[in-house]
Amino acid sequence: MTSLDEIADIPRNLAVANPPSRFAICSVEDDGGDGFLLGWGIATTDRVHVYSVEDNMTGQLGSLNAIGYLFGEAHEIVWIDPRPEGLDGPG
Repeated sequence: MTSLDEIADIPRNLAVANPPSRFAICSVEDDGGDGFLLGWGIATTDRVHVYSVEDNMTGQLGSLNAIGYLFGEAHEIVWIDPRPEGLDGPG
């Protein structure tokens, strides 16, 4: 029979093996002017969750490439935690 501790170990081990990483989405100005924060998110090797700071927009994406569809191409990903290994897309 499986104990509750053994059942709790399953998601705990998954989280340790694939921890989420935090990042910021910043604007990039062509004229060299000051950029600004567009949003933020967390990512694992197979999922990206993003949150806009102004438009109250959120999304669950399959890769970093899709962030350009939401925030435009003039953005930069700034990692707070180490980028997950195997995650698709720039940044």
